[in-house]
Amino acid sequence: MMASGRETLSAVPAPGDFLIHRVSHWTGVLLVDQDRDHPQLTCQTYQAALAHATRAAAHSNVDVWQTQDGARFERLVSYRGNA
Repeated sequence: MMASGRETLSAVPAPGDFLIHRVSHWTGVLLVDQDRDHPQLTCQTYQAALAHATRAAAHSNVDVWQTQDGARFERLVSYRGNA
């Protein structure tokens, strides 16, 4: 079940989570624990990146995060079960 929440805690993405990295010249969807300089998917808009990451995360039981600087992370949505 989707639990939304804009957390600004010291939490960081876990391996397998999706990370939307927004920089001035591109917005990319990255899979955490892979190269953060080379996105899996480059999108023309933030909304397209969010839609892709959200769809993929829903099927993978992981979270979707965003960052603009690679140091601070904001969890946008969580599909993790309460195990």
